[in-house]
Amino acid sequence: MNSCASRVTGSLLGTGKAAERALAIGLFCALRHEDNFTDAVHTAANHGEDSSVTASVAGQIAEASLGRGDVPGEWVRLFELSETIGEYGMRIWSLRGIL
Repeated sequence: MNSCASRVTGSLLGTGKAAERALAIGLFCALRHEDNFTDAVHTAANHGEDSSVTASVAGQIAEASLGRGDVPGEWVRLFELSETIGEYGMRIWSLRGIL
């Protein structure tokens, strides 16, 4: 992780233990690496204390923005219930004009 991202997430956004802080850190990392899913997740995971939550948030935002094709294949294979989650995602996507 670059030192700028580390300083910003650590000193300004906090540890990520509170929900709003975890969201802020995850969003910051996803926006900081808006064109690279892996970098967004790695930055969030390496920021400091509650890294599993912040990495999850960054990954969700980055995948929603970039698409599943940008998630490394070896990571997708490790997702529990990957096919089921994908099916639900497609169902939700199909409702986008209705809701």
